[in-house]
Amino acid sequence: MIHIRKEEIVGWKERRLGELVHRVLELNIGCGFSLSSSIEKAIIESLGELEREEGREFLRNLFSEIDRKPDWRRFMEMLSSREKIPELDILAPEGQRFRIDLLLVGDPSLVIDYKYAHPREEHRWQIENYCRLLQPMFARLEGYLLYLSEKSVRLERVV
Repeated sequence: MIHIRKEEIVGWKERRLGELVHRVLELNIGCGFSLSSSIEKAIIESLGELEREEGREFLRNLFSEIDRKPDWRRFMEMLSSREKIPELDILAPEGQRFRIDLLLVGDPSLVIDYKYAHPREEHRWQIENYCRLLQPMFARLEGYLLYLSEKSVRLERVV
């Protein structure tokens, strides 16, 4: 008999929603698709037929809500004047491979990681590590976490 705890199911759903939000941001910001096209493409790629309408409603509600938040507007301003490099793979000297959600090249250059989760210390370490690895290539580099939820947007500078 297999035992599944309730928190594992809740955690699975949160991870799944986080992956969906992440894909929409990747398509919208990194690839230049409109928000509505990004939502539709992410839904088709990521969800089965039975989940699609619920996913569509979730994403539309989420992005219409966050569009009014000051930290979202601040994030969008950061995007406007910098070259965007989404999903950047980097290799650490020790051989580990990491993927940065978004690198914005400018002055300063910005490392941004998206999270659809509650803030955790490991998220800060992740950004600090990315910045440490990229620092030799940039005169000025800053690192940010972009936390998204149905109720809030928080853009937090880490480095």
